[in-house]
Order: sequence, then structure tokens, then C-alpha cells
Amino acid sequence: MTNPSETEALHPRHIAVLAFEGCEILDVCGPLGVFSWAGQWLRMSGRAEAPAYTLSVVADRAGPLTTLSGLRIVADRSIDEIDGGIDTLLVAGGLVGNVRKNTRLTEWLNRMAGGVRRMGSVCTGAFLLAESGLLDGRRATTHWNWCRQLAEEFPDVTVEPDRLAIRDGSVYSSGGVTAGMDLALSLVEEDWGRETAVMVGRWILVFPSRPGGQSQFSTCLAKGSGASRNFLALQDWIGA
Repeated sequence: MTNPSETEALHPRHIAVLAFEGCEILDVCGPLGVFSWAGQWLRMSGRAEAPAYTLSVVADRAGPLTTLSGLRIVADRSIDEIDGGIDTLLVAGGLVGNVRKNTRLTEWLNRMAGGVRRMGSVCTGAFLLAESGLLDGRRATTHWNWCRQLAEEFPDVTVEPDRLAIRDGSVYSSGGVTAGMDLALSLVEEDWGRETAVMVGRWILVFPSRPGGQSQFSTCLAKGSGASRNFLALQDWIGA
């Protein structure tokens, strides 16, 4: 994957998210919201006169997509319309069972890998990167509930289940849903420094570097629903 030249760095960085039918809407909107707020803060603070980022949603075909929640989003362009000009390409997660077998998408991701500065996944979007071979020999993560499946199906990938986000070279991956915002904040920090990431985190009420890993959430969800009220209170006390 390529690095932008000094001239290119003066222009807005194009951040694109690959979406699909059944994707998780927050996997798309969460990271894009972080980059949007970063751009606004940079302009308000006088640190950047021009827009820092341009944002887009791409898909197999341009037009409306129904997300996992039933809400609809619109893909600006189809993958056939894009062969360059993207700085950072993120792959959303969601219902990836059929999408990961879409060779048009996996082949396009392979082609794009040679021309983008950074590529990453949110949640189960890691399965699309793995199908494309882009995670082979790399460390990666996904939603804690699917880490074991990712490791079993792709033994060439070193899966780290307790990480919110991982960078291995120019390839990134993040845990489930809101971890995409953790990933986006780390990318903003790479681009514009720690102060910008901290300020954006304050604006959107998100830790710029969230403490702990995914296990803190999977452990809480593993509580027995049939436990007595007193026992659940004890579990809450121990967790606190």
C-alpha cells in the first residue's frame, strides 16, 4: 500500500467505507462521524484551512442499502466507478455470510490494496479482508463472538480476540461495532496528532484511547440470566 506524497497530503484525504446489504449501520456511520468531527475541529481551531477529509460510502452497486437494523443508507458509488483516489478504505461488518463469497468485492479489495495508504475492517468486515487474502500472515481482530471462527477458517491469520483495534503494517482491524470509532480515532491521531484525537473524543464523548479490551464486554454478557437477584448484584459488585 502506498503513502501519499507531500503534495497529495495537502489535499483532503478520501475516507471510504465499503458497505453492503445487511451491514451494521454503526460500522459505517461511526467511523465516518469521527472523521467528520475531526475535519470540523481542525477548521474551527485554525489548524487546517481546507477540509481534512472527504467521506464516501461505496458498495457493489450505487444506491440505497438496507442495513441490519432495517434503516437504509445510500452508497455514493459502485466499486466499478472507483480505481483510485482513496486514502483510507474501511470494510464494514454485519451479515457477511453471503457477502464474503462475493468475488467481485474480494477481487476489488485486492486491487485497491496496492493503491490505498491504509485499509481496515470494522467488526466482521475482517472476514472480507481474510477472504481477500489481505490478512494472511498478519495480526487481526474482529467482534469477540466471531474471533474463534475467524481463527479456525483462516489459520494464516493471527487472531487476537481481546483487542479493540490492531494495526499490522498498513492493514487495520477492529472489534465489534463501536470499536470502529476507536479505530477511526487512532487513524485521526496518526494523521493529525494526539491533541486532535483527544479533542474529537471529547466532542463525541468517546475515549481517545479506550481502556481495556473486548473481554470486558464478553464477560459481562456471559452472566447467567437465570441467576437470582442477589447473585446478579454480587456479579455487578465484583465487576465494579
